[in-house]
Amino acid sequence: LEAAMTHAHEIGVHQGVTRAMVIRAYPRPWHVFVDTSPDSDADFEVAATFEAEPTQEDINYAIVECLEGSEREDEIVAAQMQAALDAGQLNRV
Repeated sequence: LEAAMTHAHEIGVHQGVTRAMVIRAYPRPWHVFVDTSPDSDADFEVAATFEAEPTQEDINYAIVECLEGSEREDEIVAAQMQAALDAGQLNRV
């Protein structure tokens, strides 16, 4: 697992390409990792864990759910920051 994560951090990034890995550290379950970082610094998150080998459909669904969740989180944080700015809370920072 550590070698796979190191390799993922070392390879180049292409704009518009989603990086994901499916790894099994026997006898542990299968894990789907997705890079949620919008820039070149990799930020892999566990998108899903499976007890049995996942199908391609399972993997794709996990990737989409992870990325959509990341986008929703960004939107929530942006809305909270805007509300704080409107309320004058960030003027003191």
